[in-house]
Amino acid sequence: QLGTDKDLQIFHDGSNSKIRDEGDGGLHLVGSVIEIREVSDGNSIATFTDGAGTVLKHNNSTKFETSATGISVTGLITASGNISAGGTIKAGTLDADPLSTKFQPQCDWFVADLLKTRD
Repeated sequence: QLGTDKDLQIFHDGSNSKIRDEGDGGLHLVGSVIEIREVSDGNSIATFTDGAGTVLKHNNSTKFETSATGISVTGLITASGNISAGGTIKAGTLDADPLSTKFQPQCDWFVADLLKTRD
């Protein structure tokens, strides 16, 4: 514990290291670059950069990035509910079945094409 109160504690419970904030207000990490790293090899897991965005990695491979223009996701996206958008959604071209959900990357098409009925 830091100070005389239990507002902020840093401890090990025998299995896990923990930072606990029980005081008024929130727990704020403040810095121009905040990075979470793996203990095994020191590779970055998450980087939060002031004015430049956020990067999340899996096995040292970037999977999610934010920027001034939006987000970029690398890899498969799995959703358990509805996905909605306020604008046009672009994705890869469909395979041989126009109502299939299998996409071939590199070519743009519009989701509106999925709503057309087949002859």
